[in-house]
This record gives sequence, structure tokens and C-alpha cells, in this order.
Amino acid sequence: MRPLLLLLLASSLAGCAHTSEMTATRRALARAYPDARFERRVAVSAGPLTMGLARAAIGLSGDSTARALGPLLRHVRHVRVRVYDASALGVARGPVAMPARLRRDGWHPIVRVRSEGETVWVCVRERRGRLRSVFVSALSEGELVLVQADGDLTALVTQAIDFGLERRGRAVRTDTVAVE
Repeated sequence: MRPLLLLLLASSLAGCAHTSEMTATRRALARAYPDARFERRVAVSAGPLTMGLARAAIGLSGDSTARALGPLLRHVRHVRVRVYDASALGVARGPVAMPARLRRDGWHPIVRVRSEGETVWVCVRERRGRLRSVFVSALSEGELVLVQADGDLTALVTQAIDFGLERRGRAVRTDTVAVE
């Protein structure tokens, strides 16, 4: 029984960060920058067990701000992160568009930044009027970072706003953030 528990714990900590969103985004950027090379440096996936362990560790922290923010993690079910070394980007072949795969899968862009040497997309996905997922893609000379977080992100954002207002001595919001 003990080896099984250790195996489950190790697999939840190491994790594989494969998602179709991340793969589609990396491929779209590789098509847009035909001379570019993307070499994976980091791939981390944290599921419910790992997020629970993170909450517990933060709760034991001596930092009062970290302990106060720790409960926000209860709204996050999964986090996936991939970091690539990006080299030889050169000039993009035309405008760099968000992959069609993301749109088909229900992702909506809320932020797009395109400047010299930088391409950023922030996309969200909702279900039943609640923010459920956020996907961030940030490409700059030298690095591509992809992050996806899933959970009840509407509650997370609402509580984070309340936390910020409370820390500044202002009234706490009682309404919730709605996705339209």
C-alpha cells in the first residue's frame, strides 16, 4: 500500500503538462515564425492533490500575506505550465493569429498584445456563466511561456478583489464577477 501511495504522490507532483491548447499554440507560433526553434525547458502539471498540498504548505508559511492568499487556491483545480527556449524567431510570416483550435474549443481572447519581439494572448473559457479556464501564451525573444489554469475562476477573481480591497481598508465587494 505504501509504494502505491508514493507512486500516486510522485506522479501528481511531477505531472505532464500536455494539453491540446498548448500544442496547438506552439505549432501555430512555429508556422508563424518558420525559422524559430522551440525547445521545452519546463513542463509542470498540478492537479487537485498537488493544489491541496500547496494550500497546506502555504498555510504553514510564516508569511501572513501568503497565508491570507492561500485559501484562494481552493478555487483552482488544475494548473499547467510549459516553458520553451525560443531561438531564431526572426520576423513573423504575416500576422500571428490565435490558433483556430482554441476558438473551436470555446476559448475567447480577452487580451492580445503584438509588439516588436513580443506576442501575448490571454484567453478565457466559461461554462454556465462562470469563468472556468484561463490560458496565457507569451512569446518573446528567448522564451515561450504557456500557462493554463482551470477551476472556479469567477470565485477566485471575486475573492482576490475582496482581498485587495480589504488590505487597503476599503469595503469588501459582496457581488460576484459575471462572465458575459
